[in-house]
Amino acid sequence: MKAMKKEFKDFNSFKTDFIYRVLYRWGEGNPFKTAFIYFTTSFILLYLLGMITGQFHGKNGLAPMYKYTLDNINLAFLAPMGAFLLCFLYNTINDAFSRFPELKIIKPEDDLKYLEFRTRLENIYNNKFVIFFCLLISIGINSYIHSVFATGWLGFKGGITGLYGRFFITVNYYVIMIVTYKCTITIWAIQQIMKMKINIRPFHPDRAGGLKIIGKLVFAVNYFMILIMSFLTLLFLFDSFTNSQPLYMFMILVFYFLSFYLLFASLNSTHMRMWNAKKKILDTLNNTIDHQHKKLDSEIKNNIFEIKDAEEMSSLQEFMNVVHKIPVWPFDTNTLLKFFTTITIPLLIFLINIVVNSDSILYNMDKLKIFQTLP
Repeated sequence: MKAMKKEFKDFNSFKTDFIYRVLYRWGEGNPFKTAFIYFTTSFILLYLLGMITGQFHGKNGLAPMYKYTLDNINLAFLAPMGAFLLCFLYNTINDAFSRFPELKIIKPEDDLKYLEFRTRLENIYNNKFVIFFCLLISIGINSYIHSVFATGWLGFKGGITGLYGRFFITVNYYVIMIVTYKCTITIWAIQQIMKMKINIRPFHPDRAGGLKIIGKLVFAVNYFMILIMSFLTLLFLFDSFTNSQPLYMFMILVFYFLSFYLLFASLNSTHMRMWNAKKKILDTLNNTIDHQHKKLDSEIKNNIFEIKDAEEMSSLQEFMNVVHKIPVWPFDTNTLLKFFTTITIPLLIFLINIVVNSDSILYNMDKLKIFQTLP
């Protein structure tokens, strides 16, 4: 933990994020502890308050709190998971931009350029206007929903219990907006760093050309996409209005597949640098093999092979097999497998839902305006 605090001192991407700083102080920068604390304060204490006020069993003409399935899943699961991923994202950002020089990802001649960029980047991450803008927008949206739109216990009829729950939903909205901003900045920063002189080491033991920390950074960003997809999937499962809108469902399906594209698009510049480094090795190796072939051809004419030349050719062929395995993406196979396993879970649930549900898009294609205009 001491090492982590030192890295945070070197680069701090949440200096002005006062809401997360409270979570960081409570959770000590540990994602699991942060998620547990958020779960306790936003869900357990909320239900205790509901029991004290009588809202738990239903009040003011409302159903009992536990009957609002979507609200309960959001507060009990998605919100704590969001706190976990927020902590993980900040940890990864701070760790990555602090350790780039230590990991020798930037070539020494660009160290100063990188440090200047990192100072600028930290200021962009901690833009106070963005922080307060996201907070004001969240407060405005939730104030309207709470007083006008919400009909459950999270609305004005929920009394003090509803206000307490609405406070955390306001925080959740804020987190979604600020994370969207910081994820965008992170992807932009990776693109800028790839314009510098990068030290790509194809045979690095991390099996990612020495750039695994960049892959980890991009995955930390994309895991929030999974959280959003999980929320959208839950809407289809438990929200009758959303489930009855075929066009809306079609748009969300497009969003699912777009998320796969964004993962690789965000790493495209890194991929090209790694591929060029691999290609350079392959070209050099091919030239070496061609040179060796010429020597062997001349030896064939003399009906004799030099043992040394034959052994060199054998070694080159073995080395060629090693070179073909050089990675061209900044992550290993296990990391990618874990990511796709996670990202496909909400997608599979969504697809099963639209297949078996008679209200789904498959049974309402005639309602889509795009199809109504076709001859």
